[in-house]
Amino acid sequence: MPYVVVTSNVAATSIDVQATLRAISSATSKALGKPETYVMVQLDLDKTMMFEATTDPCAMIAVRSIGNIGIASNSKTCEALTAVVSEALGVPARRVFMNFDDVERANWGMGGITLPTHKILNMPFVKVSTNVARASVNADSTLKALSKSLSEALDRPEPYVMVQLELDQDMLMAGSTEVCVSCVNV
Repeated sequence: MPYVVVTSNVAATSIDVQATLRAISSATSKALGKPETYVMVQLDLDKTMMFEATTDPCAMIAVRSIGNIGIASNSKTCEALTAVVSEALGVPARRVFMNFDDVERANWGMGGITLPTHKILNMPFVKVSTNVARASVNADSTLKALSKSLSEALDRPEPYVMVQLELDQDMLMAGSTEVCVSCVNV
């Protein structure tokens, strides 16, 4: 759940904001080893800032994440994000500061619940097996529909629902190989 805030005195009108957001998001995902779907980036531009007694372009990057923050990973993250921000904003790398905050799971929420809550709620994982041929099923849309239905039925945020779909399984039900489906809550 990385959250990156880039604060700078660079004018928003002087850069491609959307491209910069995408570049920072991608670099954060790669550096921290987190899915980009969980990365949030905020650009806070046009700020009155001074560094080294000048108002020349400068930037401050604040990185908050659950895990992957520490002596083993900060150098890689610092190098990657400084390079992206320096290039995108036109700020010399030596004028980019960064700090890191490793946030405890209990202090982070998503979808209206704090992250450890999913353990208390028994995060659902459903395995669906069938002898239906893979060629006759759009697995992606089927998984999305199953995930959404399960989320609604169990009143759980969809990011906390996992569904596995196994097609082309050798299955027998009531002595027959007719189409059958097995659903197991793992």
